[in-house]
Amino acid sequence: MKRLTKTVLITLLSVLTIGGIVLASDALILWAPPEESSVLKELITEWTLETGIEVTIIDVPPFIAQHEKLSLDGPAGRGPDVFTSTQDQLGETRASRISEPV
Repeated sequence: MKRLTKTVLITLLSVLTIGGIVLASDALILWAPPEESSVLKELITEWTLETGIEVTIIDVPPFIAQHEKLSLDGPAGRGPDVFTSTQDQLGETRASRISEPV
């Protein structure tokens, strides 16, 4: 599981970097549930050393609470650059135009 998470995270962060999401600040904000943060911090530290791009992890409640926060903070300009989500919630964020595909 850790290897899959690492592969997905590195791929996503690389796509964001190549796609121009990381512009002037060379930093990303990542929202993730607290139970995922310890694994993500380890992976992000490695990725930051390789790329020089800082990633700040902000612990947010998982699932429905995260979706509610995203639906309020995203349109207000306070949302994350990257967030973790379950497949069913991700589809709903896209359908409600809260998130964009990369």
